[in-house]
Amino acid sequence: MITVDKPTRIVLFSGGLDSLAGALSILHQTASDVCLVSHRSGQPETSKTQRGLAEALKTKFPDRVRHYSFESGLKTEHSKDENQRSRAFLFCSIAFALSHAYQQNELYIFENGVTSINLPRREDMINARSSRTTHPKTIKLLEQLFSLVNEKDFKIQTPYLLKTKKDVLSELFQQKETNLITSSVSCSKAFQHFESATHCGICYQCVDRRFAIYSADVADYDNRGSYSTDFITDSLKEPEARIVLIDYLRQAIHFALLSLDSFANEYTRELVDIVDFVEGATESEKIESLWKLCKRHGGNVLAAIKLMRAKHDDPSQPPQEDSLFKLVDEREYLKSDLDRLTNNLKLLFVRSIPIMFRKNLPVDENDFNDKVDGLLNAEKDQFVREYPGIPFSLTKAVPDHSLPDYRLLIESKFPRQNSRLSQITDEMAADLVKYPKSSKILFLVFDPHRTIHNDEKFSSDFEANDTRCTVAVVR
Repeated sequence: MITVDKPTRIVLFSGGLDSLAGALSILHQTASDVCLVSHRSGQPETSKTQRGLAEALKTKFPDRVRHYSFESGLKTEHSKDENQRSRAFLFCSIAFALSHAYQQNELYIFENGVTSINLPRREDMINARSSRTTHPKTIKLLEQLFSLVNEKDFKIQTPYLLKTKKDVLSELFQQKETNLITSSVSCSKAFQHFESATHCGICYQCVDRRFAIYSADVADYDNRGSYSTDFITDSLKEPEARIVLIDYLRQAIHFALLSLDSFANEYTRELVDIVDFVEGATESEKIESLWKLCKRHGGNVLAAIKLMRAKHDDPSQPPQEDSLFKLVDEREYLKSDLDRLTNNLKLLFVRSIPIMFRKNLPVDENDFNDKVDGLLNAEKDQFVREYPGIPFSLTKAVPDHSLPDYRLLIESKFPRQNSRLSQITDEMAADLVKYPKSSKILFLVFDPHRTIHNDEKFSSDFEANDTRCTVAVVR
């Protein structure tokens, strides 16, 4: 046991913005000492960040801050299982042990509520793939366990559960501690090396951090050079980076537009695991407070986009391909996964097929479809990564190519040199009649002999007449 002669609070300290703001709020608003509890897991940059911030707090608040850092990680090999299921138990157990040594019956975890409740951003982000490190249910279950071990009630305080990350940054601004923003690290890939940068810039945590910084209007206190990739203006070459950004924007804008009733209905399954652990007089009040949290987050992201554009969007230059401004201009985040998949397949065909048949045209339509099938299967892994909500394993069925659930059908057309335009249009019209209304149909028309004289009008007439239809004319 450690002798305690004044109020002391035990705080989990990751070196990120939330834990930094939480420690500062205690130091500014109370007379308590603060014990910062960190873990080291073979990430030198993270450990350096934690030490640097702890030293800054010790300098600013003499004799009130102590920092305990514990090593926890594999030394000789990498884990084969990259899930984070044990993360909360490990970190909180370390803090609980220190709380016991300091004769305290509580510890503090500062994490904004949007991150803590972590509502799914896409269909496959559920169960083990979705972080539950600071989820209210996780916290309450750990409280029960620690209370049993402690043989009396033990409390895990989560003061930021109903705060957005912008709210957290606003606290730093009010406390006049914005100079420490650049020194904090939020990146989930800090174990990678980014040369002089401390953040990858494209993981969910980095994206969330930057939107919050802009929405709180404290971007001048954050060094853009801290990010290996600047998603605001850079082209996102990694498909995963583009996916993270689109998913983030889609969810935030969805939150901003969602009514209370729609929120309750859409997230019923997730709310069941949350409402019992949120403070409030009635279940309805708890759900409303969570809805307001998410809606406020959505509004913050929309405000951040406007500020980003005002600062960095040069109207005299086209935006970089796959940068934030390009995605915003094309409203990519408002499209369904199926529409995005269809459009990206169209782009793949337009780019690749002319190269495939530059020297030798296909013998016939079957030969053409064999080559298309090979192209699609070569790109299958990318589509599986980007559209996990849609099973992707292209096989030949009644249409020339299809998804197994027939939500997307691909019909190929290879008109002969003496083919009439009416033959192509009649075949396509017949296909639209025979396929179900619930399907999406991508017509791939390979027209090296230029039977179609006006590609744009040919495509737009079909697409305007039937919203299921997308047309790719290539040659």
